Amino acid sequence: MKKLYFSLLAVVISVNSFAQKADKTLATITYKLSHVKDTTQRDNVIPEEMIVFLGKNTAYYTSYDRIKRDIQVRKSIEEQIKNQGGQPTSISINRTSTTPVTNVDFYFFLKDNKFFEKENLINDYLIENPLDKPNWTITKETKLIADMKCTKATARFKGRNWTAWFNPDMPFQAGPWKLNNLPGLIAEAYDDKNEVRFDFISFEKMTPEKIAELKGTDNSNVVPGVKMVALGNSSTLPFEEIKLPENASQISAKELARLKEARDKDPQGFYKTQMAARGMDMGSMITTTGRRMTVAASVPAVKFTFNNPIELPEK
Repeated sequence: MKKLYFSLLAVVISVNSFAQKADKTLATITYKLSHVKDTTQRDNVIPEEMIVFLGKNTAYYTSYDRIKRDIQVRKSIEEQIKNQGGQPTSISINRTSTTPVTNVDFYFFLKDNKFFEKENLINDYLIENPLDKPNWTITKETKLIADMKCTKATARFKGRNWTAWFNPDMPFQAGPWKLNNLPGLIAEAYDDKNEVRFDFISFEKMTPEKIAELKGTDNSNVVPGVKMVALGNSSTLPFEEIKLPENASQISAKELARLKEARDKDPQGFYKTQMAARGMDMGSMITTTGRRMTVAASVPAVKFTFNNPIELPEK
């Protein structure tokens, strides 16, 4: 196991830089994802809010619910530090929710035909894949979605028959998940079995107020002298511009599978190794004051059946 950790450590340290040009973040669109993940329990569909950050030639897709959870955890930590007079000796990180959220993010560089998947295992890892584009058939059928006149398009893509409704007046060729390549912004999409649905929630321009909401920065719990370290994916969210995270490592899908295998066999040893590669311990995840503390993390142990991914093999 130690030998495996050292080989994985080499992957962690191998930080890559990427030549993808950054693109200014102009707006966001949010969707309600309804996904039948377990075909033996089709009525047990737990919705998840997803968000797409939009640039002129780029897009970034992630879980909005995961962003909100990260904000809640960070605010809980800030409150504990505040209650301990800014000199904390112990911190509890309690994730009480058992609802699963999407843990993989997508970067699209449409002009360059580049596509990256990002997954966080303490460190960010990037897998580059071909940018597959659906071959849409655009119809003459239209309907209103939140006062937007949208046009219907259909395509066979990634093992499913998709219907998408897009707004040709929006200057973005993007949408939820891996759906793109239409002359406008996709407002709604679903497959013919209704196992996967993306329903429009909101479209907002990227304003200072929207950035503050996404960061969760109301400054109510700020403690002088204590600098918080961002948790989860909040440190790489494209508030200002869409670009690949600077400290991410580009690896293959096979290498990522090995990392996950090591994590599942020995979670504690894996995370210690990952953090050591960044010169961190559990205390430095929370503050940069140099003061050591005890950190206790609690995550509900709940197993979920997941036999119906969005992307299916072609028959």
